[in-house]
Amino acid sequence: MGLSGHREAGEGGGVFLTAFFVFCGLSVASNLYSLIPVSGLIANDFHLSQKSAALASSVFLVAYAAGFLLLAKILDAVSRRVMLGAGLAILGLLTLAVGFSASFVELLGLRFLQGLAASIVAPTVLAFVMESYPDRRKATALAFVTAGFLMAGVVGQVAGLGMARLWGWRGIFTAMGLVHLATIALVGIIPGGARSPSSRGGEKSSLPSLLREGELRKYYLVAFTLMSSFVGIYVAMGSRYAGEGGAVADRLFMLRAIGLLGMLPSPLAGYFGKLLGQRALLAASLALATAGMVLETLLPSSSLPAMAGCTVLFVLGIAIAMPTLIGLIGGKAGAARGPAVSLFMFTLFFGASLAPVLATGVDFHLVDPTLAVLLGLGLVIVLSMGRGDQGREPRLSQNRDRSHRG
Repeated sequence: MGLSGHREAGEGGGVFLTAFFVFCGLSVASNLYSLIPVSGLIANDFHLSQKSAALASSVFLVAYAAGFLLLAKILDAVSRRVMLGAGLAILGLLTLAVGFSASFVELLGLRFLQGLAASIVAPTVLAFVMESYPDRRKATALAFVTAGFLMAGVVGQVAGLGMARLWGWRGIFTAMGLVHLATIALVGIIPGGARSPSSRGGEKSSLPSLLREGELRKYYLVAFTLMSSFVGIYVAMGSRYAGEGGAVADRLFMLRAIGLLGMLPSPLAGYFGKLLGQRALLAASLALATAGMVLETLLPSSSLPAMAGCTVLFVLGIAIAMPTLIGLIGGKAGAARGPAVSLFMFTLFFGASLAPVLATGVDFHLVDPTLAVLLGLGLVIVLSMGRGDQGREPRLSQNRDRSHRG
């Protein structure tokens, strides 16, 4: 029947378990975004251009994305609880070390290792969620946890900027490293995850076999557009208002924070998916995000209230699209959902790793139109697929079953 945690998650332990997973996702993913609003401080400290300082975010993201593929087999060979505790310990120590970087090269090296460590935690959390809830509650739990990962895009930037104002940019890593180490104490009391996935048997699938599936390839392309645009728009905000004084900087802080409002409906993605169909919901959420981006492109930067409204609309679309896309990929992959989600995470954050370079490497007037085109491409891909399969049938498993019987 599954892990013992299934019963506990369904009988009252689910609130604590969900809160723990949300916090894990939020705190770990915040490492991706905490340096985005303070890249100017790093540039000044190491006497670099802001474009060069943006590499501190890109290096982390590249390692984070690559780690999902490099560590996939290890994650299935060790119990979820052990992997989660070990991942948090390694991540906490490396995060503390980043704050003591003596040179920019050392900073980049430690950020790369930090990204690899974070890639242990994130997929373990998602796998824990998929294995610790009954089917009727899995979609809602997944939506909450995905919201935690997405909220990090805003919370990480706001918290990073706030901590930098209090303790400097190095203080960000001291505080976050201590948070990761403190979280280890909770790993021992969460239900489930005591056995390794490989000890339970089940179907295995190679990444090339997943990429041979046409629908999955399209979903991965959509994932690339989601995270590249999400990270890119927040990086571009700093460039848009650079050099306009402290008053504007305070308003920019609020503009980043107000994006959190767009995250609030994301736990309802499972409900709306049942109502509209997952693929229709994905198309609608991409349309919302694209509309927010297009409107922001057309508005003058001085119109901050209107810009805030566009940001909320954009974040709302991304926040609904993300768990919906995970559900579609998991449904299409069936029993191969583990490697399928790992490949999804790789694609997602590979796109995110390119966003800081794009957003700082071109004129900021061109960033929003470029990101709007990317999102529009994702929308076109989904619309071209029609309504068809709504992601509930495990097609890969069915195809393999037929081939085995043959």
